Amino acid sequence: MAWDEAFSAGVSSTVVIQWWRKKTPEVRDAAARTGHALMLSPVDQVYFDYPQGPGESGAPWEGNDNGPTSIGKILRWQPIPAGLSVAEALQVSGVEAAVRTEFIRSEHYLDYMLYARLAAFAEVAWARNGQQDPEQFARNMAPRLEAMRARGLHVRRGPDDAVEFQTH
Repeated sequence: MAWDEAFSAGVSSTVVIQWWRKKTPEVRDAAARTGHALMLSPVDQVYFDYPQGPGESGAPWEGNDNGPTSIGKILRWQPIPAGLSVAEALQVSGVEAAVRTEFIRSEHYLDYMLYARLAAFAEVAWARNGQQDPEQFARNMAPRLEAMRARGLHVRRGPDDAVEFQTH
């Protein structure tokens, strides 16, 4: 497996291409056309080190130019890109959420950045037919998130929780 930059270097078709650069869909599509298996983790959709809401803490990387990585944004994500043929879509082996920890200062903050976004990601990754309803997701997840909190995980409740992490 190699980052999508390796595709341009001409790696063997046996190499799985990890596509993350949202600004290079042509690389993703060309890799699919030439028989590479794909793992999709687009930076603007599923990087959980990015802020969850406007003005919140998070990494200052490339994906921030398309807005915060909110639960709603994750639930609206279509993992199989539009425009791929059926054969090309079959090259998508899976999806991956990412969290880079350069700006994660504690396990407490890591919990906050992961939960409940990781659950939203799982909903999309396992769904057979695309986008999920954010309101239904919130209703379904409420008891699960409370159970996680009861086990000591610092699960995000909403934007008011972010104040704890606004300063370094």
